[in-house]
Parts: sequence; structure tokens; C-alpha cells
Amino acid sequence: MIKLVLGLAAILAVVAGYFQWRLRYDQRQLVDYLSDHHKTMTPQQIRASRQFMMTSDYWRRPQLVRGHRLARIGKIIAVASAILVGLELLGLFDGALNAQLWFSESLGGVVIGLALNSYGHWDFNRKLATLTAPTDDLPITLATTPKVLGEAAAKHHASMRLAWLAVVVLGLFASSVNWWPVEGLRYQAGRLAVTALVHQIKQTKLQPVTGDERLLDDPKAVQKQATGSTAGLTAQQTAGLLSLYYEAASNQDLWRMRNGVTARYTYYVVKQKSAKVYVVKRQTDTDETSFIYSARVASTGVVTLSQSSDPTGERTDLQGRIPKQELIPNTTVKLGQLVTAYQHQRAFRLMVKALHPGGELTAK
Repeated sequence: MIKLVLGLAAILAVVAGYFQWRLRYDQRQLVDYLSDHHKTMTPQQIRASRQFMMTSDYWRRPQLVRGHRLARIGKIIAVASAILVGLELLGLFDGALNAQLWFSESLGGVVIGLALNSYGHWDFNRKLATLTAPTDDLPITLATTPKVLGEAAAKHHASMRLAWLAVVVLGLFASSVNWWPVEGLRYQAGRLAVTALVHQIKQTKLQPVTGDERLLDDPKAVQKQATGSTAGLTAQQTAGLLSLYYEAASNQDLWRMRNGVTARYTYYVVKQKSAKVYVVKRQTDTDETSFIYSARVASTGVVTLSQSSDPTGERTDLQGRIPKQELIPNTTVKLGQLVTAYQHQRAFRLMVKALHPGGELTAK
């Protein structure tokens, strides 16, 4: 279903682009019309003079104040809500215990703001077209707008805004039914932010490569890091470090969505005589359970990664708790090296927030 929603959003974006093109065409026609009556002025002069007349005179007229004010209020609401959405995706703001509900409410604020802004613009443009329509007893000024052209421009402007509003409404619907889980989106946003920063640095040639991006993709680069202190690490932070390293070692993305399926990721800690084994489980909204990987952290701090060729298969390993594991070659690393590589990165903070403690992992 998520693919259908994305397809509809793409179609609506094309529709919005079409009406934006029609609006610009209407504006060019208006300049041509005014050029016929003001032959000594260039198109640039006409646009600048008309804009000055609108802002200094017409926008202050009582008939237009209401629409202009509503449009500004709607813009403020939409921008403020969009900022909350961005902060939520980056994991910089947790405004509610239920992150998905708060994410949906923030998108709802964007919808309300855009709707109010669109209505204000429609009311403003409709009345402006009436006020600036040519009459027989008044000369043609730079503020004059042919009635048919003014009404067409108002219609195209409203249609463009309604199309973009519909795109946001689709996003709100997808979020409300949990097709776009905020926890997965948070992590993706963090990695995209790092990738965008690296790309910008490469483009501007400020420096050849940033180490953070390499550490997220290259386990050998992680293994060359100095060993940092592991004092004070919680189980959830340790699971976050291990999950980032697993992604680098296996070239997989834990949060990849397929066919609109959403998932919850839970970590477990199984204590052994001289080590702790961390296990990460994936539970989808279709009740499919798979064990993604396991990581053995020895008392000396040495980490080894394992995964199963059949993550949903019979649980025969770790005393019947998880499917049979196979060691991932060339992944031995020290936990302190993971601290040095990842603890300062935003991707680590987002990963920690997205993992949920699972308590005791029992044999099945």
C-alpha cells in the first residue's frame, strides 16, 4: 500500500507542477496585456511597479486584509509544524510518549496550516481580481487585471496549493495507519543527513573525505580505531553500537521497509559465564519474527558477530533461544573501538532510540 501512496503523491506533485506552470503563463499574459497599454515600460519595470502598487495600496484595503491575514497565520502554523516534523525525524525532539502519535499530530499541524494558507490566498486572489478588473470610467493602470485572466490565475493558484495540500494529507494518512513508522524514518533521516553532509564537503572540496561516513560502511576502518572507554555504557547503548557495526559488516540496512511492512526491533542480553550475547529481533506488523544477528561481547571487550542463514527458522542455538548462527568472517573488534567510531555520531543516538529492550529471551 505504501507504494500506492507514493505513486499518488508523485501524481499530485506533477499536477501541482502543471498548475504552477499555468499560473506563470497567466502572469506572462498579464504582463503582455499591460505592455500594450504602457509601451514605454519594459516587462521588468511593469512587474516591479505592479508589485509596489499591490504591497503599498491593495494589500492594505479592507476587502483584502482578511485573506492576507489568514494566509499569514496559516503559513506560520505550517512552518512551525514542519519544523517539529523535521526535529522529530532527526531525533532532536521528543514531545510525547507516543512518538508515532506526535509525528502524526505534527503532520496534522502542517495540513491545517496549509489549508488555512490556501483558503486565505484563494479569498485574497478572488477579491483582488474583482477590485482590479477594468471598468469603462477608469483608465488602464499597472494594477489593472482583465477579469477573465484574474479569475483564471486565482483558480490555477488555488489548484496548485490544493495539490500540494493533498500530498501532505497522504503523508498524514500513511503516518496515522503506521505505514511510515517514525522510528525507522528517524534513523534513515540521520544517515541521509550524514550522507548529504559528506556529499556537500566533496562538492565544495573543503576536505577529501569525512571519516564518519566511512566508519558507517567500512568495518575495517572501525577495526583500526583506538580503543575508547566502555565505562558507563548501558545495555541499550551497547546494542546501538553493535547494530551500527553489524550494518557496516553485513552491508545491510536494519530499517529497510518492503511492501509497506513496518517492524519493531527489540534487543536481548543473554548472560554467559565469561561473556554477554546481544540478540536483535525483528517483529513485523504481520507477526513475522526474525532474529537479525547476535553479537558475543567477551569480558575482555572482544566482539564477534554472527547471523543466521534462516533467521526465521528453528531455534537451536543459544540453548534453544535463536536459530543456528554462523560467524561473520573478519568482524572481530573491541567494544571500545566501537565507542570511538560511533558514540559521537548522530546515527548512534538515533539507533539507540529505535531499539527496544526485550527483557529475558526464553527458549522456544
